[in-house]
Amino acid sequence: RTYRIKGETIDDLGMMKEVVHRWLKKQETWPDLVLLDGGETHLKTITKMLEENGVNDKFEIAALAKREETLHLLNREPIILDKMGRVFVHARDEAHRWVNNYHRKSRNRKAISDPLESISGLGAKKFQNLIRHFGGRKGIEHASMNQLCEF
Repeated sequence: RTYRIKGETIDDLGMMKEVVHRWLKKQETWPDLVLLDGGETHLKTITKMLEENGVNDKFEIAALAKREETLHLLNREPIILDKMGRVFVHARDEAHRWVNNYHRKSRNRKAISDPLESISGLGAKKFQNLIRHFGGRKGIEHASMNQLCEF
């Protein structure tokens, strides 16, 4: 599942809190484990948010730090993963690949979108007529407000 960040926060922890909080609202059943991408700080931040929402005892939570592929668990010593624990690393890497693809596609869509498409009430026919009347997008761009209103 992908989430578009709605809040104003631009830091990793804030965005993760928003996504996990939104995810909590939709849950009817709980998983056995929630695996976070991050280290001990991510684990503590999300655990605190789960406690505030009263669901910290519903499932196990762990955070996988990239450096040395360390798995952080609450009230336990960190585990440096060997070959047997690589499934967690592969899951995290696949999540990164998925999310990077999603963001790349959304950025590309924004880059090629036409600002005129965002005007409410401007359909395909009216759009074509505007282009013809003003001789293209540049003509529309350089037209005065009166010219646009008269059209």
